[in-house]
Amino acid sequence: MTIFKNLKEELIAARDNAVTTSQLQWVKYMLEEVVEAEEAIVPIDDLSSARYAAEYEQKVYRELDSLIGESVVSEPQAVTNSDNTTENSEIFLAPLFEEYLDEKSRDWKDPKQRRKDVVKAWQFTDIKYLHEITKDNVRTFKKKIQDKYKGTSAQTVYLNAQGFITWLLKATEHEFKCPFKAIGGFKNLKKVNHKTPIKGSVWTALRASKEYKGAEDIFSFFYYSGCNAKEVYNIQWTTVEGIPCYKVTDSKTDARERTIPLHANIKHLYGQDLSSGKKYDAWLTFLNRRLAVHGLSTHGFRHGLTDRLRDLLDVPDSLRRHITGHSSVGTTDRQYGSGWSVEVIKSVIDRLE
Repeated sequence: MTIFKNLKEELIAARDNAVTTSQLQWVKYMLEEVVEAEEAIVPIDDLSSARYAAEYEQKVYRELDSLIGESVVSEPQAVTNSDNTTENSEIFLAPLFEEYLDEKSRDWKDPKQRRKDVVKAWQFTDIKYLHEITKDNVRTFKKKIQDKYKGTSAQTVYLNAQGFITWLLKATEHEFKCPFKAIGGFKNLKKVNHKTPIKGSVWTALRASKEYKGAEDIFSFFYYSGCNAKEVYNIQWTTVEGIPCYKVTDSKTDARERTIPLHANIKHLYGQDLSSGKKYDAWLTFLNRRLAVHGLSTHGFRHGLTDRLRDLLDVPDSLRRHITGHSSVGTTDRQYGSGWSVEVIKSVIDRLE
């Protein structure tokens, strides 16, 4: 796709010409994001996806222009008055931000990922000079991430940006009240409930959302299989008595090792490598972000499948548990829970909506 090809070329050029570590980290993050965006948006086959691609292209170029503008303009030095006091309006924050990252990286459990997250959060503030750390600019930043993120994700981004200013006040002689703390983060957050079933109206809403476009296959496989994210890494394809199935292996319990016929709506996925390295990781990241908007997680697919099977009143609990990979309970389940024929399982799968 020409749009994404051009974006990658521009970002690679910006990466090769990066002046500071923060610029380099920022460009690397954007290159990864462009790959995810391309996988999510392409193919562009309707007006909605075309508009989404155009908006994304403009967003990347705006941020890239800001980065290039910063890199080609010499970094202003602090201006010292005759009484040796420093003019806040001329203090450029980039070198201090680099110092902050270098110092804090020693304490972070996952310094590479955390550094990436902090750089991204700070980029959102559009703050480059000390005098720009104002309540108005923090409010603008807060509104921006509130529009982009939902729930606890917005709070995490806010705190990542606030962390730099908190450090700045402690590590330097600058004295002013931190506007991030004065404004405050997000309250009454919509937390992700990993046990909320994804079914019925929730599934209908997801399919109707713009996030579903381009992600139909990965959404549908989770929905109709109830597999968790880790199980997909160990999916094998097999045919039993002419019936195409997926086989879950190497699970943490024997109950989760199972061979299940494919639902008619995901038969076309048979034989595909659903967990092909970075591509699957990118899809999983994309899916989790979209579900978090609704306060959900991928765990909700299994709970949703369990509820839909329970709605089929004549399906024994032992069969329901076998299909979803839940641990069996009771003597009967332990003896016969994994002995269901593929034909019987398929007759149940075919009835799921």
